[in-house]
Amino acid sequence: MFNRTPKNMPCLAMFWGPHGPPNTGLAVVQSLADKKAAFRFLGKASVLYANQGSEKIVKKSKRIGTPCKISNKTALVKDMFSSDLEIANFRGTKIQTTSGICGKMSLLEKISCVKGLLNAHLNTKF
Repeated sequence: MFNRTPKNMPCLAMFWGPHGPPNTGLAVVQSLADKKAAFRFLGKASVLYANQGSEKIVKKSKRIGTPCKISNKTALVKDMFSSDLEIANFRGTKIQTTSGICGKMSLLEKISCVKGLLNAHLNTKF
């Protein structure tokens, strides 16, 4: 995971240790079995945020959809989900486009003839 992270871009990792406030520096080390050296530095990091009491690790989901209608801060996205039930499970989830525009997912209030049509409320205008 760390090898494919672009330079100066944050990547998510979990470590076991005491909680530290944001911007606390960390040194990533590896103990060596052959005893040529006591340890080796693998990297350096800093704490972005600390989530007290949460030890659950989840995989980031990447889904690809096609916008079929775009207006001001709302976009209708198709081909991301196959049913309305899947969209209901992800309601309120944060989304981010490849260009960096963030928003939230929601289900269409009115009944549509197309299954799996997603309504995305975005934070910035196109």
